[in-house]
Amino acid sequence: MIRNYAQLYAICKALSLEKEDVVLDFTEGKTSSLSALSDGDYHELMIRLRKLQPAKSKVDFTPKPGDAQRKKLIALAGKMHWGSNTIEIVGRLNNWSLENYGVELNQLDVNTLNKVLWVMENKIYKDYLNKV
Repeated sequence: MIRNYAQLYAICKALSLEKEDVVLDFTEGKTSSLSALSDGDYHELMIRLRKLQPAKSKVDFTPKPGDAQRKKLIALAGKMHWGSNTIEIVGRLNNWSLENYGVELNQLDVNTLNKVLWVMENKIYKDYLNKV
């Protein structure tokens, strides 16, 4: 078994604990040395330390303003076969946005995105459906 000391130190740092104190507590005062632990003891220590780590949450993530509008534009462009995958669709949307608004899709502010989405839904997509 390979010991990942870097991971152990990272967990200790994240929990504001000293490695020596953790090992000493785990061994009930017998040793503060990691090398004195058997592989099984080391493995058990790592299991206990991982349980102490706070769960990572997605709550910290907040999408960029206008994210919902961009996603809807990509979906509409996909329905109109503007590309065979998301990269191609976004590329074509970027070109269309540059031609019509002077900036790429990600540079459009929320108010402009709302207008662009309205145009896409009520003009371009409806024209596309009428031609099909």
